Amino acid sequence: MIEVNSYIADLKQMSDGLKQGVRQLVSSVKTEETAGAAAPAVDTNKQTLSPKVGKIVVGAGLCLSVAGFVYLGNIVGIVGIAVAGFGFYMSRPRATQVPRSHPIPANFLKEVADNLYDNLESLYKKDSKAWDDFIESQRLKINLAIKGEGLDLTTQTRLIDSQISNSVLSFNVMTELGTLNSIGRSGDWAKLKAYLPDFVARYVAAIDKAVDQQIEIYERLKAAGQ
Repeated sequence: MIEVNSYIADLKQMSDGLKQGVRQLVSSVKTEETAGAAAPAVDTNKQTLSPKVGKIVVGAGLCLSVAGFVYLGNIVGIVGIAVAGFGFYMSRPRATQVPRSHPIPANFLKEVADNLYDNLESLYKKDSKAWDDFIESQRLKINLAIKGEGLDLTTQTRLIDSQISNSVLSFNVMTELGTLNSIGRSGDWAKLKAYLPDFVARYVAAIDKAVDQQIEIYERLKAAGQ
């Protein structure tokens, strides 16, 4: 009897990886909130010195200035004025840069939609090949296990034939292209935002369908060996 539970566990682990891949793709898609490029703007809320420290420096400079002119000479007085001026300058509000978003170009949504289509097409091609390669490797492992069971030739043939067909990861990419073309032309970012979770749901459903089909094949193998 061939134990299929380990193959089913590996199958589900494979499908989890594919699902994570499509979710990562969608999480990288720019939406209306993230599409604007950052640009500098002025904010005058920052100071080089705190007001308290600035007042101390200004006060010290004025005292030095008075003492200099009265007791110590003009040079010291001039230095005091300079110190006071420095304290005032450094304690005043200073301009700093904060981000501001540029207006989003009118055709940018179409660029995002087109880019998403290119990426999902590439993702599906990669995932489809990965699925086929994985299922084929599973089939070869099962066939080796069957031949190692010491069964008669008739039983071996029956078991091998029970899982000769493989499931296929099937997803209609062309339908997604039509939808994304429509979204890109509409200029409506809300449509893209609504599309993304629906697309993920359809892709995940395609993966789940392929998993279910392959589990049926493994169950037939299990039944054939009893």
